Amino acid sequence: MRMGLIRQLCRVLTWCSMIILGVLPLLPAAEMVRTDLPGSVEHFT
Repeated sequence: MRMGLIRQLCRVLTWCSMIILGVLPLLPAAEMVRTDLPGSVEHFT
């Protein structure tokens, strides 16, 4: 029973991540938050 719950939770989190990754690129550039990190590190993160 516990493995089933963990597996279902992983599926839900995976779908949430996919939705977030699909929506974030649609945000306007003015809404982007930039850090002081180099561009390659920021891109990787």
